Amino acid sequence: METAGDSPPVRVEGLTMAFGDFVVQRDLSFNVGRGKIFVIMGGSGCGKSTLLKHMVGLIRPARGRVLYARTSLWEADEDERLAIMRNIGVLYQSGALWSSLTLAENVALPLVEIAGVPRTDARELAELKLRLVGLRGFDDYYPFEISGGMRKRAALARAMALDPQILYLDEPSAGLDPVSAHLLDDLVIELRDSLGATLVVVTHELASIFAIADDAIFLDAEARTMLAQGPPQRLLEACRHPSVIAFLTRGKGRPMSGIEA
Repeated sequence: METAGDSPPVRVEGLTMAFGDFVVQRDLSFNVGRGKIFVIMGGSGCGKSTLLKHMVGLIRPARGRVLYARTSLWEADEDERLAIMRNIGVLYQSGALWSSLTLAENVALPLVEIAGVPRTDARELAELKLRLVGLRGFDDYYPFEISGGMRKRAALARAMALDPQILYLDEPSAGLDPVSAHLLDDLVIELRDSLGATLVVVTHELASIFAIADDAIFLDAEARTMLAQGPPQRLLEACRHPSVIAFLTRGKGRPMSGIEA
């Protein structure tokens, strides 16, 4: 996996997502900046999570490429592909924690199974990751014993277990109360600032979008393509697309103080 130079850590070129003859999104092209929080936004059913699955190698594109540095994920040989995947961490929408394992065991699992770390060392590293997400002292709790927000944090700790360069978060605030969602937003920003991580976040939560996004794209279900890219506040002020403005304002329209493009 090539990481040198100024090339973006993730680049999507001419991507079309389809299931048989049904096209979900077409002709998607964008770059994810290094050390940035990049948000994939849009209404329900527009293909946000499907795009994330294409980007992490779970679904093959109908057309187009996903590149890490200058290596195409779907054209790479086995060793290159494994190197790419080793540098990716994913927080799934449901959290996807193993209910029969403690939080520490959940976080240690990829360390043992993928990296071959001895179990004692993996336990120590898992406890460190749990402390990083604010779960010190909860190492031996099971997922059913903690709140939804804490489960999301534990799943994030597991996504961070192998120290990936890029973290993908699928609807991290889904199902959380406003206070828990705000705390998770703060944690995402802290990870960017303290670890220099690149984060790709799928969300339709406006509060999170405006709080965390350095850059964003808007996917439209009707047009089946990307209508806009940029920092959300700039899109709110200057974007020409009515559907983008409707999304960013919950249908209320652009503020009178906005800048008309």
